[in-house]
Amino acid sequence: MKCLFTFAVFFLISSSLIYGQNIEIPETVVTGSDRNIYKTPVFFYPHQFQINFPHTPGIPEQYLKKPTSTKNEKVADVGTKNFKELTVCAGKFGYISSDILLNYPGWHLNLSALHDNSYRRRDGKNIIEAHIQKSFAENIDFAFDLWNCIKEVSPPGGFLTYKKKHTVTTDTKLILKQQDYRITFAGTKNSLGELEQTGVFFILNNKIGKFDFNAELGFNEFADEKNRIVDLSGQYRNENLAVAITIKNIGDEIRVLPSANFQVEKDGTKFQAGFSSTFSFPDLWKIAGEQPHLDMKNVFLPPEEIYSIYAGFYGKITGVDFSIEGQISYEKLGYHWLDIDNDNLYEPSVLKDNFTNMTGFTLSKKFEKFYIESGHFRFNQNKKKSGFPESTSYFKAGFVEGKLSSDFQLIYEGNQIFDSEKVKGYTIFSTAISYNVTPDLKLFFRFNNILGNDYEIAPGYPGRPFDFIAGFQARW
Repeated sequence: MKCLFTFAVFFLISSSLIYGQNIEIPETVVTGSDRNIYKTPVFFYPHQFQINFPHTPGIPEQYLKKPTSTKNEKVADVGTKNFKELTVCAGKFGYISSDILLNYPGWHLNLSALHDNSYRRRDGKNIIEAHIQKSFAENIDFAFDLWNCIKEVSPPGGFLTYKKKHTVTTDTKLILKQQDYRITFAGTKNSLGELEQTGVFFILNNKIGKFDFNAELGFNEFADEKNRIVDLSGQYRNENLAVAITIKNIGDEIRVLPSANFQVEKDGTKFQAGFSSTFSFPDLWKIAGEQPHLDMKNVFLPPEEIYSIYAGFYGKITGVDFSIEGQISYEKLGYHWLDIDNDNLYEPSVLKDNFTNMTGFTLSKKFEKFYIESGHFRFNQNKKKSGFPESTSYFKAGFVEGKLSSDFQLIYEGNQIFDSEKVKGYTIFSTAISYNVTPDLKLFFRFNNILGNDYEIAPGYPGRPFDFIAGFQARW
């Protein structure tokens, strides 16, 4: 086997547990967690420290530098080869994680588990994730996803006062495929304490030449609010342009949602621009369920309308890859985080109107065995909105020498506003080392916050001090 790792599915399932990072810069600069699609040496990071855009619903996934695969696409990835893969990590603060991946003709199973006592008293978590795919013949697929998190939350200053958050999300799909169309029956159920969401959907996708037509009929119940969902859309796509129009009905509300994306590439230089619009419920389950400083009450968060205009320019000058990106978003019925009931825990609160602007650039240079990369991103948002850094900067360097690979990274997170409190910016220096014992066995080590800097991720919640993990991955 020429490649030890096949991580596209692995990362999508366990990204909240372990982060993959290539040691090499691909020819097209990619500054995010989707680097794992390249067949280069991989490191495992239990805590995200690379550049991370705040998740603003409605921003195109490719613009956020997030993996773009959906669960429907993952179903199509079930391979015909037999392989088994086991990853085990352990580290400071009682961190233990494991991931097993089994692939057989027509079957795919991924099971991940995490136990983390954390560095804050009574702020640990246990997470189990499962993903099952089964292909029946050539035109019937089944997929099931489970995410289960039990977390203890100790409010700042509390001695014995603490609470448990139990979050469960499930997603089930049955897909019938033909050459030009696909029918999907889907069901979801999410819960966080007393707050619950359930949904049932029927989706039809049809392709005629360069046109795609989609129809969705569903029912959603969120915090005891029942809503019918109807979604009709059409899209035209050619080599440089994609234009779509969607008519969406949620309950008694109807929205017309246009979108377009234009890109042109010549001699290794690419320009991309477009706009998007969304109308949907905020997807906060995993965010609020796993984080220590976010909680959700038994409240109904209305659907969000988000409109975004974005542009990016990518190319290479004298061997240096570069990207320049920018976006302006308008949120209607957005949310931010407030300490609503003065318990030092932050809950989502509706913010009816808000503008968010982002601009940034990246530079990278790849040598035979060495690379360097840096970037800077600045955010300008309504000062009422919580949890957005004012800016983020990073510098990375790494090299590969035989079976040994290493990675060094310095990242700066700017000041953040939480309600009326301000969290100061901080700088983290981290490094990782991996060694290929055999083509099918890799050892890895990671050291985070080597300088032991003190910082807060939210008011009253200190960030991780110096910590480390070690582990291995085997495939057979």
